[in-house]
Amino acid sequence: RFTDPGYLRRRWGRAALMTTGINVLVHSFDRFVLDEDFAEVTFKSIAANWRNGLVWDNDQFTTNLFAHPYHGNLYFNAARSNGLSFWQSTPFALGGSLMWEYCGEAEPPAINDLLATTFGGICLGEITHRISALILNDRSRGFRRFLRETAATLINPMQGLTRITDGDVGRV
Repeated sequence: RFTDPGYLRRRWGRAALMTTGINVLVHSFDRFVLDEDFAEVTFKSIAANWRNGLVWDNDQFTTNLFAHPYHGNLYFNAARSNGLSFWQSTPFALGGSLMWEYCGEAEPPAINDLLATTFGGICLGEITHRISALILNDRSRGFRRFLRETAATLINPMQGLTRITDGDVGRV
């Protein structure tokens, strides 16, 4: 899998679009479905975030050390599943986190969220990328193929989305 030229084709633009899409989707869910106060972002709140700089927040343990790294993993794997190398994918974890901290919340950006999302996301992202790549087998067919694709997508949703978009899910 790691030597397949089609798998390694670099798609920088799609990776950036997917990273942005993650933030838009999560923000829209927080704003319009959950009606969260922090999601009521305006141009004024974005300007205040850039002007005031980073703070330390007191989010719950599960938020800081599970939700943030998982979110960073999605950014990282948006790039990794589009053919970018480990080092080429790391800025996507940072960039997605910066985008969220400064433009996705009405609250001031938090340095601990930025660090947990970026570094935790890179670590978790590389693990899930490698595990899902080991599970996939483009030669398998039928129900076995379905199970492999499903398991790999549950482990690495961004790779699953990329495979669905590219038509690789059913291609033998």
